[in-house]
Amino acid sequence: GNLEEAEKELARVSENNPLFERASFFRARALARMGREDEASSIWKSLAMRLSSRYWQSSVESISRLASDGNEKAMGELLVIADSGSGDPAAAALSELASLFARKRNEDKAAFFEDLLLETYPKSRFAASVLWEKGWSAWKNGDIRGAESSWNRALEAGNDRRQESRLLYWAAKASEHLGDTRTSSALLERLRKDHPTDYYTLLEHPQGGLPVSDSVPDALSGAEGELADWGFVIYARMELSGSGDPAARFAASRLALWMGDARGAFLDAAPLVSLVPGFGVMPRPLLEALYPKAREREVVAAAKRFGIDPMDVWSIMRRESAFDEGAASPVGAMGLMQLMPPTARENASILGEKEGGYFEPAKNILLGTHHFSRLLKMFDRIEWAIAAYNAGQGSVGKWLPQKGSVEEWVEDIPFGETREFVRQVMANRKIYRITWADTEEKGK
Repeated sequence: GNLEEAEKELARVSENNPLFERASFFRARALARMGREDEASSIWKSLAMRLSSRYWQSSVESISRLASDGNEKAMGELLVIADSGSGDPAAAALSELASLFARKRNEDKAAFFEDLLLETYPKSRFAASVLWEKGWSAWKNGDIRGAESSWNRALEAGNDRRQESRLLYWAAKASEHLGDTRTSSALLERLRKDHPTDYYTLLEHPQGGLPVSDSVPDALSGAEGELADWGFVIYARMELSGSGDPAARFAASRLALWMGDARGAFLDAAPLVSLVPGFGVMPRPLLEALYPKAREREVVAAAKRFGIDPMDVWSIMRRESAFDEGAASPVGAMGLMQLMPPTARENASILGEKEGGYFEPAKNILLGTHHFSRLLKMFDRIEWAIAAYNAGQGSVGKWLPQKGSVEEWVEDIPFGETREFVRQVMANRKIYRITWADTEEKGK
């Protein structure tokens, strides 16, 4: 696109405009791409210092990338934010500085910023992240007690759900290694109850952290409404989908499934995930909306043709596009299976398909399924094939482990995006099988 024109237009958005922060963030990105990194850093710093900004963390990370590339202005801005006492933005800046110097092999400066973060913001999720890394380094070096200490400290800090589940799992493993089975069991029980569909829970409990129930909890019942009763399904769904009431959102998701709208069902049901631990069970009707069989005919046909399980296709699709047939990533990935153009062309050529039309659902599914089937033949483990779908077979070939468990290998994947991709797709695979196992059997 025309970066200069985009920057000028974005600069015209006034501070009173609700879109000001978004416009400023992307204006800075345009400036950085045009080589005007100093100006970009200043804008991102201003956003990072706005405590109410939705873009403060992305701004800190963007400044850090410029600093990592040697931009002195960006390094200065990062130091200013770190010294600002601004809570999470300052903690994030300290975390970025520690990581930046660690990558440069400057261990003294990395340790300085880590210690400053842990001393100043000990309860922040950024402190928890540093403690996770310290624990993982200790674990890999055989210092199990040091790992346990770091991970237990991290659990006392402010964690997001993904970070907490990982810490619970590995802290339990450390306690088990040290012979403290009571603590290990307590941590795993907390993991099971609080994170029933999480990757780490499913490593310990392949059938899920909670039992599956075919009934609908009271909190999700009774919101279908008169419009649906009278057959006005589209209007009923619109009304229910716009509600903040859990029962209404659940009813909207069921109507979306009935209408064949997998993405709509998923989006309506997604806010309800946090309620599952309180139910004490995993309601199958809710799981069916969260893990739908999108484009079932096309997926089943492609999976059968290439000899793989259709559940694996949906597991990848759920992570890649959230069932959005028009999904397009900033780097050019396309459609339900998020195919990069070279990958799409290569698989189309192998199958004798015409070039182009890669967003068309049936073609996108066909090519993505074929691509994954080839990766399964290249690699001995499903985790490696899944990683290759995200990062490419060349990268994964360099990461193959010389020793250690596959769980450790996943944690050691050097790309954070790929690491999370593997974890989520592996969790999806298990929950898809849990959700649809009984219906699959009944259909035989």
